[in-house]
Amino acid sequence: PNNYENGGMREMSFYHKIGISGKLAYQHNQALLLTIALDYHWAKKDIPVATRFVPGDSPRYWRFPNWERYSSTISSEWKINSRLSLKSVLFADAYNDRLIEYKTPEMKDDQVEWNSLLKNFTTGGLIHGHYRPWQQHQLLAGIQFRQDRMKKKADTNKPWEDHYALTGSLFLQDDFTPWKNTTLTLGVGYHFHQTDISNTNGNIAPMISFQQQLTGNWKLFSSYSHTVRFPTLHKLYSQTSGNPELKPETADKIELGVNKIFFFKNRDQYFSADLALFYNKMNDLIYRATRSLRYKNISQATMQGVEIRTNWSLNRYLAGEFSYSFIDFPRSALEINDYLPTNKLRFMLTGKTGFGTTLNYEGAYIDKRQFYYSSNYIITLPDYFVNNLNLIQTITSHITARLELSNFLDKYYEEEFGFPQPGRQIMAGIRLSF
Repeated sequence: PNNYENGGMREMSFYHKIGISGKLAYQHNQALLLTIALDYHWAKKDIPVATRFVPGDSPRYWRFPNWERYSSTISSEWKINSRLSLKSVLFADAYNDRLIEYKTPEMKDDQVEWNSLLKNFTTGGLIHGHYRPWQQHQLLAGIQFRQDRMKKKADTNKPWEDHYALTGSLFLQDDFTPWKNTTLTLGVGYHFHQTDISNTNGNIAPMISFQQQLTGNWKLFSSYSHTVRFPTLHKLYSQTSGNPELKPETADKIELGVNKIFFFKNRDQYFSADLALFYNKMNDLIYRATRSLRYKNISQATMQGVEIRTNWSLNRYLAGEFSYSFIDFPRSALEINDYLPTNKLRFMLTGKTGFGTTLNYEGAYIDKRQFYYSSNYIITLPDYFVNNLNLIQTITSHITARLELSNFLDKYYEEEFGFPQPGRQIMAGIRLSF
């Protein structure tokens, strides 16, 4: 219990949301599929106050009295012939909200610290093409772009600010099979980013991967890639945490691994296991210590570790998954492992019946994590284990019912310092499809 709980209920956690989504597809023939999707969401919500604070931090009483989002997408998939196919997407997304900070937890209209407005409009699209010129080669090429425009008003008596960002990519990839059971993938991309206060920033991103199928259902795989991630408009210009001087993140990633599949009496009975080693070297990582501080770029960092994944099926009624990861941060800035656990474990058990019932159980263990507010102030968050359950019942071919129990043992845990995650949650619903 804390100052912001009352009988186990978090105060300042009001959330009311209404949404409607629609999707219409038209199959002109076997070669052409057209799709249009429309969404609208409205919400009114409070922002929960932190239950504890680092030195120098203080509670903030925030509320979204209005939050709206509209989006639309038009896409097409066109199989021109047996060698060539195209996919195209155009989308538009509009978002606006009002965010108010109050001086006191009562959140009265005469105790307003500031009253901000935000309007965001995003448009974009992509064209991807698959082409098989020869049996041994499959080419993938494409272009995609995204333009974000944001207008914000820090307070009712402040002027409007106008910002934009343009992001795009060109890429070419070749999946090459030099001989049976061997696949070599070569690719290169050019990514660019431009804002209203900076010139175009371009980066070349190559990649290569290798897969070798061995006897006895063994497979070896390895890959290298150079990736680029540009700062979003929120990270650049957010009223509370934006930094317009942010540079893009870059990373060099290497992965080595092996896969083995064991088949038993029939194809419904199998056990699959993956073991992968990875090493990532990152530059200019975008980071903020808490929600009340601004984003910044931190120095070079490295991340390495191992991942184990398994899938199994006893029959068509019972199956399961298991995954484990270990992460280490040698020669890194302390901030790189903020909230990142050294060990993570997850497993899932799925049971099905012959009359349309599916039961899924998921358990997840997260190791203790450290939070580096400063070199002299380090906080350790404890480990935790969360249990989730969901039940799906098919009623007809068009109707399904769903019951979800999240964190059903009501475990207290924090993913971020001072912000407890929800306790036991129960959700039920019915899905209609036509």
